[in-house]
Amino acid sequence: MNGTAVNEKVVDSEPVKRRGRFPVKIAVWTLFVAALLYFLNSRFEWLNDRINLDLGVVRIASLVLCVLTFVFWWVWLTLLSGGSRRVRLSLGLTVLVLVGLFFLFNKRILDGDMGFVRFAPRLWSSGKELTELSADRSGSKVDLVSTSDLDFPQFLGPRRDATILNRQLKHDWTSDGPREIWKRPVGLGWSGFVAVNNFALTQEQRGQYECVTCYDLSTGELLWINQIATRHEDTMGLGRVGPRATLTVDEGRVYSQGATGWLQCLDGKDGSVIWKVFLPDLIGVEMVTAKNFEGLDYQFENSPLSWGRSAAPLIFEDKVIAAAGGPTGGPFQTLIAFDKQTGEKIWTGGDSMISYGSPSIVHVLGEPQIVVMAEAQAMGFAPVDGRTLWTYGRSGSTNGDANCSQVTVVSDDQLLMSKGYTKGGELVQLSRTGDGFSVEPIWKNKRVLKTKFTNPVIHDGFAYSLSDGFLECCDVLTGQQKWKKRGRFGHGQLLLVGNDLLVQSEHGRLYLVAASPDGYQQLGEMKTIDGVCWNTLCLAGDYLVVRSESEMACYQLAFESRSDDLESKSTPPGSHSPTGKSGSTTEPGRQEDGGKD
Repeated sequence: MNGTAVNEKVVDSEPVKRRGRFPVKIAVWTLFVAALLYFLNSRFEWLNDRINLDLGVVRIASLVLCVLTFVFWWVWLTLLSGGSRRVRLSLGLTVLVLVGLFFLFNKRILDGDMGFVRFAPRLWSSGKELTELSADRSGSKVDLVSTSDLDFPQFLGPRRDATILNRQLKHDWTSDGPREIWKRPVGLGWSGFVAVNNFALTQEQRGQYECVTCYDLSTGELLWINQIATRHEDTMGLGRVGPRATLTVDEGRVYSQGATGWLQCLDGKDGSVIWKVFLPDLIGVEMVTAKNFEGLDYQFENSPLSWGRSAAPLIFEDKVIAAAGGPTGGPFQTLIAFDKQTGEKIWTGGDSMISYGSPSIVHVLGEPQIVVMAEAQAMGFAPVDGRTLWTYGRSGSTNGDANCSQVTVVSDDQLLMSKGYTKGGELVQLSRTGDGFSVEPIWKNKRVLKTKFTNPVIHDGFAYSLSDGFLECCDVLTGQQKWKKRGRFGHGQLLLVGNDLLVQSEHGRLYLVAASPDGYQQLGEMKTIDGVCWNTLCLAGDYLVVRSESEMACYQLAFESRSDDLESKSTPPGSHSPTGKSGSTTEPGRQEDGGKD
């Protein structure tokens, strides 16, 4: 009987299933993360003012916290939830496979603050790229020799200062707003447009080829195309694909700097090559070739220049000056000057690694200088022989918190420097010291002029900029902020036209804003193009050309009557011409100016 009782007890009993406890700690953590992210994003303007918090830091922290929260819940679901082993393993593997496939076949398109813009399919995204490599040249007569005062021949305009003098836009955009002339897809890349004599030119990536392209400004028709079998990408995917330097047009020739290092001089009539040099070979930099998800080969430098060459060629008298650089660890050459007619090297200048700004000509204390923001310092050079005249430290790392903004002229002896990554703005004073110059700070303010991909403009003693995504005004002489507006500007681009600002947001909206220290005054707004708009603006005559990495468009703007506005030009301090003669002219009302990225 004892044996029978024991057997019955075993048969009648059922194993007690162990149920997992609700993960209280994980739930509390999740609520904490949600509250923290809500606070950081809803109060970002306050935090930016109080502790100089960078939005990119917020985005990266948000990503890390969200990933950790996901991992915590996944571990509980697969190991501790108390369900059957088969169910837990099935759910866990399913989640991992779905997440893996999602990130394997899709890539995130990010803005300048590491914010999500959209997803793009990896394995078939090349099918959406513009890859056409031909143009109908029959009957086209491209003339880049004839010029006028309305041309936009280089990076940031005639003076490389993102300023159009003596023209005033109409403010009523309800009846006189921008009128779309044409809109087209464009190859990948971050170059801005230039425009001369009703022809518009840019750089773009078309499949395996890096291209210089020339369009009819009035119609958007492609007139000629020059291509080199090279493609720039970076391994982190943050800088993205394609060329980034803006072209320079001088005396009918087009000077281009490709992202992988090809410096070219092209005939403006048809894009044929007059001469070209490969800068990495000249400075001892090894190129690395890899293959992307689409099966396309791409190249990048084995150097600190992670995100490609972005400096526009600079013309000064008989020279074209390019930013150089060097391999990891050096030696470095900051600038190289070539004969603009033949491509023969004339001089090298400086021993600092470059960053992503472009050289420009300014007039300091009555004489021309080439200024450039290198990796960790601003530098001034003698244009004749490349001799270094002065340096001034501005911390930065070319493969990290890079210096991208230009050195901005304030007066004959004052220069303004700006930078994002919490570094802010700084005004310096230049003085003569024997054969050289000394540089002394006037003010430094980490909370203003935090420009990443953009540059400040100066108007009536005030600087206007896109500072950490805010549109901002500050007093140039004191560094004190007058006002700032968050909006949806992001790291877009701006252009000072007369007394107003044209602001193209990072996400493709165009704003007209009064350049006034009295507060933010929006005069007009409209949607323009899709894509991420890091590309600089181009205004030639009444035509404004905007572009992103995938789309371009031309708009006709309405201006007030010009009357005598061009006959009494007030040349700003530091203005210059391609010949190096400040204020020289070749036609009535035309001021010649040098170029830059």
